[in-house]
Amino acid sequence: MFSSRTAIALLVGAAILAAVSVAYNLLKTPDHGGFARDSFGTTAHGQRGIYETLERLDVPVSRSLLPPPIGLNSNDVLAILSPDMDLADHEPEHLRRTAEWVEKGGTLIVALASGELNQSKQRRHGARRGKEPRSTDTLHSERDYQSRRHDTEISQADLLENLGLPRLNVARIALKFRPAASADADAKHEQQQREESYGFKLNQERSTGLTWPTFTGEFQRLKSEVAEMRLPVTDLQVFETSTPLSAALGTIDIRSRDDVGYTLAAKFRRGAGAITVVTDEALFYNHLLDKADNSVAVVRLLTPSGNGLVFDEFYHGLGARGNPFWLLTQPHYGWIFLFMLLAVGLAVWRAASPFGPPIAGPLPGRRTLIEYLDAMAVMFTRAKQHRYVLAELREGVLWAIHDQLHLPPGRPDAEQLATVLERRDAVRAEKLRRANQQVDKLLRQAKPVSTQEFMAAAKEMDQCL
Repeated sequence: MFSSRTAIALLVGAAILAAVSVAYNLLKTPDHGGFARDSFGTTAHGQRGIYETLERLDVPVSRSLLPPPIGLNSNDVLAILSPDMDLADHEPEHLRRTAEWVEKGGTLIVALASGELNQSKQRRHGARRGKEPRSTDTLHSERDYQSRRHDTEISQADLLENLGLPRLNVARIALKFRPAASADADAKHEQQQREESYGFKLNQERSTGLTWPTFTGEFQRLKSEVAEMRLPVTDLQVFETSTPLSAALGTIDIRSRDDVGYTLAAKFRRGAGAITVVTDEALFYNHLLDKADNSVAVVRLLTPSGNGLVFDEFYHGLGARGNPFWLLTQPHYGWIFLFMLLAVGLAVWRAASPFGPPIAGPLPGRRTLIEYLDAMAVMFTRAKQHRYVLAELREGVLWAIHDQLHLPPGRPDAEQLATVLERRDAVRAEKLRRANQQVDKLLRQAKPVSTQEFMAAAKEMDQCL
């Protein structure tokens, strides 16, 4: 039967389940739900595909949510792919420390964020609501995009300078690649099937095309494995033609159909280490990974020496500061927290008042009051102290009657008590006079008081109460 106790138990159980669920979610690795452009991202513009590909190739790969270069060895390879430019502007010190780590022998690979969706963001938003953007809205959108684009280019140059590289400028271009009709047809067919299964339209991906890359310097090792690459044909980021790349250890160049060459990636020496800069993050997108020879090119870029590869997630906004509880799942931080908790517990235990043995309760007397009086009576009877007992008995009776009559303080007198008592109870007053006279007689006689006389006088005094 449902009762209030059952309801309370259900509420307490629900509260416990909610607390456990919250604690579990807080202790999980923050991953933006797989919708961001990071190694957790499972969308078209995510990078989870390359992470899992490297895992299947038995490449030691991991993620780091701590500010770089914390936790890195000098022989590791760090990949900072499409970092958040706002975060990089506000946290430049970690980039400088990463540059110092590279100088000691580390290898860094940076892929600059493209931001290619900013231009059409407002248009798609209006299209989803079934509205065509007004001309003024389009103009404002274009102006905002151009301003954002300019700020992004400045931030990218600042990021590379914080890494200790010379001023490298990046430009967005529209290339004329060889069309990939069959590939585009397959992609459209696949997208149409997904739309039919999902029940709604999907956003169109950037138009892509095939190009034949050329490799120089240390990248010539890719020549035999990478024959063609598929890249976006609009808003593709490349190094500006005026950018000096003579100090580069190697470059990856691409050409459009009109035979114009552009540099997509360059590798630079930095102390005992090296930094590879890829100008566009699109090369690492999930939806381009299986196109042409992109997967081979990406794997070779990220594993130049075969050492451990670490994907940086701090500059994707997944730092530990966003979820400090996650740090408790990490070995070092977990042990530190456990030892701190133990130290606090010991300090509190040491400062607290120690508890002694429990206080014993009151010990019961050996005799009750009745037993005590009976024992005293037996003792005086055996000692034949009848006179003393009679005197004490009369004194006690007179004090009891004095209290009953509420008389003023003073030693009680038998005659005075009888006079006052006579006004209320004449019979009782007469009994008090006779009992008092009998006790006086026994106390004044010369011979010892017998037991019979003592018992008779005691009964008369008791009847006065």
